[in-house]
Amino acid sequence: MNIHATKKLFDSIPFGAETIVTPEDSLYSWHANLLVIDRRKALVLMNEATRYAVVLYGVKAKDLKRIDQLVGESIRTMLLADHVDESVIDQYFEKAGGVTFHKSKNRSLTSRLNKACETVWFLGDELTLAEPVSVLASKRLNHLLVGGAGLEMTRPDEEMMAALAAMSGSDSDYEG
Repeated sequence: MNIHATKKLFDSIPFGAETIVTPEDSLYSWHANLLVIDRRKALVLMNEATRYAVVLYGVKAKDLKRIDQLVGESIRTMLLADHVDESVIDQYFEKAGGVTFHKSKNRSLTSRLNKACETVWFLGDELTLAEPVSVLASKRLNHLLVGGAGLEMTRPDEEMMAALAAMSGSDSDYEG
């Protein structure tokens, strides 16, 4: 799984970027940004193919040392919260491979990630320190319509569920 991190995130993690050797499938690529809301760090992950987002709030320095594990756990938590079958999630992570970090390469996707981060600011009431993944804020963000500039308006949660259904060869009955 390729994580394309912003400069702000790279300055906060204790390791460097890896180079991409093979062409990647955008379903297994995510963009990540680190922001501060109410003096606490928030990590926003956005899937490249579907714009499906995962919001982590209250990220600490010790979390950033194990960010590769945290990213995988957070994506898994969010997919389970959206009622994705565990076998489909396991298949997704098997096809995605290990978590690797790269410098952000696409200005358009970075712009979309920044728009998602702006929206997270307005969801501040739903951010909680009780759990690392802010499921409610993530669900609200994924339920909003995205698109524009010649793109069809879609919902990231529906797009992700359709992509996972196509990947696993199963029917999607996602109700949102």
